Amino acid sequence: MRKNKEIICFSKNKIIAALTVALSLASASALSAETGVMRFHGEVQDVACSISGMDGLNQTINMETASVKQLTNGGEGPKKEFKIALEACDIATHKLVNVAFRGQADANNKDAFSDQSGDTTHVGLILRDAGGKVINPTTGTATKDLVNGDQNMYFSANLIGTSTTNAPTAGRFDTSVNVELNYQ
Repeated sequence: MRKNKEIICFSKNKIIAALTVALSLASASALSAETGVMRFHGEVQDVACSISGMDGLNQTINMETASVKQLTNGGEGPKKEFKIALEACDIATHKLVNVAFRGQADANNKDAFSDQSGDTTHVGLILRDAGGKVINPTTGTATKDLVNGDQNMYFSANLIGTSTTNAPTAGRFDTSVNVELNYQ
């Protein structure tokens, strides 16, 4: 008789376990579910520094408003400062960085980037490095010695009048400048 009790107890345990699994599956299938796939893309480069997102190579710089009077006879509008943030630099293989700014030069002033919006005439953009040196749109670069860790490269931009004989015209100014960092 004892053997029958063990079989009945064993069978009851199996039934209880099976019911527990079945109820778990039933409650799980009763929940609403959505599935999907997330893809993450990135890039690994053999460079000396990482570039910060906010102060990286893809920025929009909103220039201060300049008056026609300020820009007349090659005058300059207000200076707008910006930076490129270099992070986690490791100088084991590269000791300096050259930053090249490339774009369309103005027809009247080859040191100025031209207005690509077509709204203004005789207005350009001058870029300068931290020391005030003008960065030419076709050949100019800025160089910085690297140090281990985080650091910034500082620059400034001004809207300028590009003609000493023709007055600038009012309008919206817009130009795109390509930026390239080369480590040495």
